[in-house]
Amino acid sequence: MRPRGNAFSTAPFWMLPLPPMSLDAASTKGGSWLSLGRTLGGISSPVCEMCGAERPRLKNVNVEGTQLMLCERCARFGVEVKRPETRRVTKPAQPRKIITPSLGESEYDLALDFPERIRKARESSGWKREDLAKRINEKLSVIEKLEKGKMRPSDQLVAKLEKALKVKLRERIEGTETRKKEERRPLTLGDLIRRQE
Repeated sequence: MRPRGNAFSTAPFWMLPLPPMSLDAASTKGGSWLSLGRTLGGISSPVCEMCGAERPRLKNVNVEGTQLMLCERCARFGVEVKRPETRRVTKPAQPRKIITPSLGESEYDLALDFPERIRKARESSGWKREDLAKRINEKLSVIEKLEKGKMRPSDQLVAKLEKALKVKLRERIEGTETRKKEERRPLTLGDLIRRQE
């Protein structure tokens, strides 16, 4: 049975009521709402998360696997965690390479009838959609969408399909635009509109 009298004299410190705090007073740099501190006349001072004392400086301490913001006195119960200095390393910006086909050059693009080519090649191999999906490590729904023409495959997926089915899904497209070698400027919206006319 507890002795009568002041309840605060017999209760452990973690059962004591917390001091009044303002939650909008400071940022949560310490990682806990207890580190916000009390606001007195607009000035906020951080509060130790173990004893509740207001201190100008707190340490980030690991106490039994939990990181707390503690005052000097309470910091002895754990190990201080040093924050590593972070340096930002930025790479200089490199200009983008824009490849535009010119007369004589050619590029490859996905054939318009790729869904039919995939389906015919799969059926000629005697595979079900599930078999093809397992062989190229893709989901069944991806194969179904490809064969129905509801999905355009990425270059990586095209390469996997061509290898597994031994079929060509890309066609060579000849360049139709001529450019001077000195004129190496990026394509603009105006250029695209003129191209379509």
